[in-house]
Amino acid sequence: MFTVIAALGYALVVGAVLWGIGRARTKGRPGAALPGVLLGAAIAVTVAGGFWLLDFYGEMLWYDSLGYGERFTEVWTRQMVLVLGGSVLGGLITWGIVRFALAPLPITALATLLSAVLGGSAATALWSDVLLFQNATMTGTSDPVLGKDVGFYLFQLPLLRAIAFPIISALLLGAAAAGVTWSLRQGIAGSNPELRKLVMMFERRPTNWVSATSAPLRAGLVAAGLVVMVVAYLQYLRRYALVIEGTGFPAGAGYVDAQYLIPAQAFMAAVLVLAAAALIVGAMRRRDLPSLLKVFRLAVAGVFATAFVWFATMVVLPAIIQRFRVSPNELAAEQPYIMRSIAFTRRAFALDSVIERALPAGGTLSPDIAAANQALLNEVPLWDYRALLKVFSQFQEIRLYYAFQDVDVDRYDVNGTIRQVMLSARELDQSTLPEQSRTFLNQRFKYTHGHGVVAVPVADFTPDGQPRYLVSNIPARSVVPSLEVKRPEIYFGEKTTEHVYVNSREPEFDYPSGDQNVESFYQGTGGVVLNSLVRRLAYAKRFDGTRLLFARHVTRETRILFRRHVRERVQALAPFLTFDADPYIVISEGRLFWVIDAYTSHADALGPRWVYYRLDERSTAEKRAAARMARRGGLAEPRAQARAMAA
Repeated sequence: MFTVIAALGYALVVGAVLWGIGRARTKGRPGAALPGVLLGAAIAVTVAGGFWLLDFYGEMLWYDSLGYGERFTEVWTRQMVLVLGGSVLGGLITWGIVRFALAPLPITALATLLSAVLGGSAATALWSDVLLFQNATMTGTSDPVLGKDVGFYLFQLPLLRAIAFPIISALLLGAAAAGVTWSLRQGIAGSNPELRKLVMMFERRPTNWVSATSAPLRAGLVAAGLVVMVVAYLQYLRRYALVIEGTGFPAGAGYVDAQYLIPAQAFMAAVLVLAAAALIVGAMRRRDLPSLLKVFRLAVAGVFATAFVWFATMVVLPAIIQRFRVSPNELAAEQPYIMRSIAFTRRAFALDSVIERALPAGGTLSPDIAAANQALLNEVPLWDYRALLKVFSQFQEIRLYYAFQDVDVDRYDVNGTIRQVMLSARELDQSTLPEQSRTFLNQRFKYTHGHGVVAVPVADFTPDGQPRYLVSNIPARSVVPSLEVKRPEIYFGEKTTEHVYVNSREPEFDYPSGDQNVESFYQGTGGVVLNSLVRRLAYAKRFDGTRLLFARHVTRETRILFRRHVRERVQALAPFLTFDADPYIVISEGRLFWVIDAYTSHADALGPRWVYYRLDERSTAEKRAAARMARRGGLAEPRAQARAMAA
């Protein structure tokens, strides 16, 4: 249905534009096409805006169902402000260039609109960098190379570097529009005068043909000069990036970086500023076409000269210094920088305050010592997780549509003793259903969840070499009270990726029992309730189209569960955190929970070696509290909603 609406909207847009063109031909005035163009634009905006509102509403409902409605609203508001600011900035930059080029109105409008769209799109991706910049905190510790506070590198540098690229894009788009205008006018300069009149009809102010043909070249040269100016800005910021990233062996700046490359970056930035200034001044002072062409030729020559200087300064000379000055005596040259790297790494991980104690080891191992430490020796893992996963898959999957993703290790109270236990969740994998069973009803309403876990001690075997199960089988059975699973249904997991509808008229498959199937209904409070036509429209557009709209199984109590993969779920809730790749299942008070560790980082902007210069001034108690919070980051209950606690 939504595809049909989109196709119909597209046809109406084309029809409106064609009607406008026909109207212009009939009346002999290009301006007569404007009503048709405006009508087509209105239809396109209405259809696209309606689809966008449905997607937005569906996302808002999902966040609100998890108790994160305020976070969604705050992030969305900030993103919209950035979209508006980026659109205005990008549009103004491009408009200024094409306006200076005396470009015809269609080219000006198209280039400005495209730049506004690209600028808004680029700006919305910077929302986390903007938040970091706004909430910057200085650490009181300066880097030993440039003397900048470490907080500058963590909170301010990412945004300062990122904002340059949307500006360059807007300038290049303006230069491209000026180039199109130049080509157009040069191509018809010697053609029929009527063509000149047609082009001049779209001018916003009267102008002569000489200025109209030279203005685009001037505008393009000015835009090129501004691009070089922004590149000089990035070149200067590269000095600070070298402090973090470096180019040699030690993490961060090494000998060549600190002694040569960082000063060379400032030199190259100054060279680029001078080149940009010369290009802009040369273009502004000359108005006639021959003089501008001369400036253009000088600019091309300057590009090659600057590239040569950059290659010699940034590539050749550093290699010579490394080869003939550092390499012959590398240990002495790099030692101060290696020591800095070690010192900052130790401080970042709070290893600079470690208390060292001598633990003398002596004596010989005897049967008496082994007997005295039997409880410890019983916890030495004998099961390899890879082999155990194959055992689980062979003996505990029970049905082909169940699957174990991996095996995790945790500690539990087993009959009054803390034991290491290896666990694995029995998830439902819809991709393994028989082809004839992959119907809309089965995949969306019937097969909705996995069942239970398998748990074994790390070092116990049966006489025939099998693991000694603490929790096993379907329905889930436990041999110890502390590991009893009262709610074994698994609606969220590591292999659970498909969306489903629960609390419908169709009972859900719970688990097999001989030749029969035991059925159940969802007992949790997670997911989004489909209690209105608008909600069903929002998720029908996103997922199942008319099949959801007209499904007779859906009631006002039916809920949709989506984003059921643990990592995808918490990543959507807290994209500013870095999550561990391995969530693990936990048994607690008869229920099953997913736990995933989360960490704060900003590696994307600072490069892979950011951690060596990251400082953490929190106390040990604060770190432990944060770690406890992070360990609850991927909490997901069976028959309930997923919850993410971000430290």
